[in-house]
Formats: sequence, structure tokens, C-alpha cells
Amino acid sequence: MTENKSAIWYTTLKNNKSVSPLINALAGHSFQLESPVPPFGGGGDFDISKNGLVFVAKDPKLNPATHTKTDIYYIPLKTFTERQAPSPQIIKTGNLKGYSNGPVFSPDATSLAFTRMKSIQYESDKPRLLIVPDITDLTNVQEFYETEDGEGGWDLRPEGITFSKDASELYVTAEENGRGKLFKLPSSPRHAEELPIALVSDGTATDVKVLPTGKLLISSNSLVDNSVYSVLNPEKPSEVSTISSNSKAGKTFGLSQKQIDEFWYAGAEDYNVHAWVVKPSNFDKSKKYPLAYLIHGGVSSLHLNLLHMY
Repeated sequence: MTENKSAIWYTTLKNNKSVSPLINALAGHSFQLESPVPPFGGGGDFDISKNGLVFVAKDPKLNPATHTKTDIYYIPLKTFTERQAPSPQIIKTGNLKGYSNGPVFSPDATSLAFTRMKSIQYESDKPRLLIVPDITDLTNVQEFYETEDGEGGWDLRPEGITFSKDASELYVTAEENGRGKLFKLPSSPRHAEELPIALVSDGTATDVKVLPTGKLLISSNSLVDNSVYSVLNPEKPSEVSTISSNSKAGKTFGLSQKQIDEFWYAGAEDYNVHAWVVKPSNFDKSKKYPLAYLIHGGVSSLHLNLLHMY
């Protein structure tokens, strides 16, 4: 570690050129914040809008080796030419005091959505989906699917968040049963009475952009293709068209989705465990094949490769 810290700089552009000097948004304040958050932070740690800048930063008072807590901060910027950025305003979230991630403004810049965990130290706690309906009132933070026991009514881990064109809905990615699904839900917690609807259930949706038409440009991958771009109508999920497939759905390499299968089995204390089966492209069920196990080992993230012959 060095004295150099990550920082977010701002300016304004005209004809793709900066018209004002770059300003460090995190400099000149009494408390030292760093964003993006090292060592893995990136563009997902902040967002900008006509109403300012929002970002994720660790609590400077806590030991980063023993605490995973990060906070969301808002800096109101009116022109993005201010020589000194206003002091960052922390967004407090009550009993949720853990890791924060993925802040994103609504298209009209009036609302802010992000995720936050409950535990201040547990890095694999469940993220909760939160929204600030009015960015001028940071005391009003609302949780989706909140329950009295604090466990939350949605048992998945929301990650990437995208507002719809009119900000009435959220599109959220979350892993379920080995798939990176894309879900749709109302952008107001009081209207989100039912659990989210899955718009994409196959493969893994990695990024979502809203097109001017309101349709979604989705970047995804699967076990047979590492890069797929498709356009989906969120009102009619069956209306999806693939515009680019890096391996032509695996055909370039002689692969096919038919090679992929899955099953469940009872693990410790009869906990149901999910497993993928990837068969050879020329698989013949009348023959016997060597079987390679790829086991993901819990908290330690230990991966073991064992080869068994049958």
C-alpha cells in the first residue's frame, strides 16, 4: 500500500474535449475517502447525473482487514465545473451496515438505487435492494421485500441494477440455480408486492442497457458461448432476438446446448445441492466415459479437481 489513493475526478466536455480542469471530487475534505474501492473496484462503484455524483467508499474509521463495510456517498454537483466539490453526504440505511455496491441514478436523476448487506464484517452476506426515491431527501431510504425479522423476503442476491426508460421499473441481475437471471420489478417497494419476474432465465446476463425504444440490450454468456448480445422487449419477454453470438451458440467449436444437463442431490443435513453436467459433443449414452468433478468448496472458495474413471 502506498500514499496514493484511488479518486474520482470530474470535468465537463464539449466536442469531446474537456472545457475545464479535472477536479478531484474526494479531495479537500476533513475525512479521507477512496473510490473506487480497492482492490477490485471499478466503474460500478460510482455513477453521475445532472444532479451530481454518487459513489462507494470504505468507512475510513474501520480496519479494512477485519471489516467489509462500505458506504454510499452523494455529492451534489450543479455544473461539474465547481473548483471544490461539496462535502460528500453519507446515505444511512438503518440496521443495514455492511457492504454497499452498484449505485445507479434513475434516468431523470431524481432517484437512486443500490444494494447493501446487513453485516459489517461478513463479506458473503445477502445484498438487499434499496432505493432513495428523492435524492434531495437522503433520510428516506426504502428496502425492497423488507420483513420484520430482518431476513428479507427475496432469497436471492441482487447485483446489477438498471432503471427502465420511464423509471417505473427496475431490471436486476441475480444468480439462481447456476444461472445469472435478469429480473423485473416495480421501482417502488410499496408496489413490489410480488417477487420479481425473471425476464432471462438461461445463461448469465452480465450487463443491461435500455435502448431509446425502451427495449433492453443484454450482454450475456453461457456454458457454450462466452459472448452473446440480444435485444429483449421487457413487456413481452418472448420477443428476444440475438444480434451477435461469438461462437454461434457454440457451433463454431462443435458445441451445443444439448450437451448441458443438470441435477440435484442431497448434501449435508439433506441440503439440496445443484450440479451441472457437461457431456462431450459426440456423447453416446451407450458408452462409458471418464468423469471429472469440479467442486466449489464453500467459504474458502477452494476448488478441487478429481478425476474418476468408470
